[in-house]
Amino acid sequence: MEEIIARCGFQCHLCPAFVENARTHADRARGASAWSRYFAVEVLPERMRCNGCLSDDDDGLDFPDKNCPVRPCAVERGLDNCSGCKDYICEKLEQRMRGYEEVAKRFQGKIAKEDFEKFIAPYDSRKTLNEIRATNVSER
Repeated sequence: MEEIIARCGFQCHLCPAFVENARTHADRARGASAWSRYFAVEVLPERMRCNGCLSDDDDGLDFPDKNCPVRPCAVERGLDNCSGCKDYICEKLEQRMRGYEEVAKRFQGKIAKEDFEKFIAPYDSRKTLNEIRATNVSER
């Protein structure tokens, strides 16, 4: 599958809710269970289908985070993601990053590596965006 990076740096192509990863009820149930366990986010399996924030407003933004403050900011600035923003890292993005970092810290080494890679690592915005920034600098 092609790499798809959300505005905030989440790796959509690895997310259990992304449409390509949530094809069956069993896929969606595994994702919902993991989000409940690791992020304390309760989502019914039938709602575990997201087209990502790069899609059109009426095509998948109902879930998971209709009220995301990062997406409208990046769209307004004409950015695919926050990596190219002159205000990188702003408070909106920092909040999103802190959420991941708290969960990662709490579960690193306490769950199977496969679960960590599948259900937690896709949301490491700081790592993803820093890698994109580093690549873009080296290409100049």
